[in-house]
Amino acid sequence: MKSSLIPEDAVNPAILGYVISFKRSSCTDNNYIKCYLKGESSFCHVIRGVHQGHTYEVQVAAYNIAGEGKHSLPKLVKVCHSSRSASILKQVKQLLKI
Repeated sequence: MKSSLIPEDAVNPAILGYVISFKRSSCTDNNYIKCYLKGESSFCHVIRGVHQGHTYEVQVAAYNIAGEGKHSLPKLVKVCHSSRSASILKQVKQLLKI
C-alpha cells in the first residue's frame, strides 16, 4: 500500500480487530481463507468448516484503517474434535507470540 493512500492522521491508528488466515497444510498454493474479527479484545475464535483429522496452517494479524499488519508465523493445528462439524479453537494471543 502506498503511503499516500494513508491519511496523515492515521499514524499508528488504533487496532480495529484481527484477521485469522487459514488453509489446509497439504495445499501448495497460498490461498488462505480469512476471518475478520472486529474489536481489539477478540482473544479467541472458532473456525468452522474445517475437517476432522486434517492439519491446517493458521496465521493471525491485527488490522486498522491502514490495512492488515504483519502476519504471525504460521502455526500448524490439527483438528481432533470428535463432533461431525469439527472446529478449531485457538487463542489469538498464543498465535501472536513469537
